[in-house]
Amino acid sequence: MNISVNKELLRARADGYQLLGRLLLEGARPELLETLGGAFGEAEAAEIDELAAQHHQLLEVEVLPYATVFLEPGSQAGGQAADVARQVCAELDVPRATLDVSDDHIGALLVLLGRLDECELRAAELDDEALYFRVRRAQVRVLDE
Repeated sequence: MNISVNKELLRARADGYQLLGRLLLEGARPELLETLGGAFGEAEAAEIDELAAQHHQLLEVEVLPYATVFLEPGSQAGGQAADVARQVCAELDVPRATLDVSDDHIGALLVLLGRLDECELRAAELDDEALYFRVRRAQVRVLDE
């Protein structure tokens, strides 16, 4: 079989997921904002400080960025979404996004989706049909949870 994928789109999606995930996990740090490049222009130090303060207020005070808080009874971090993320990482030998937060953190899930896109790209480049379909099933499992 010759696996056909849009490599540019897959690479862009992988990079986008991982960047958004890191922004959610790490906040508006200058090096991450620099990675965004010309999308927002040059940010001044005061603007970066303000973004960091807004990030903290929104995602650490007002809204807990954990999938299971919204999806599971009892609204506890962890749960099924975290279990699926850990299982997928173990099955595909993909490193977890971070050990600092639960695997159901929205940022960690975005990083995982980016890494799964990289796995899909690698499987297509190797023309490894079994790996390709394992990765695709893993992506569906993560998105469904």
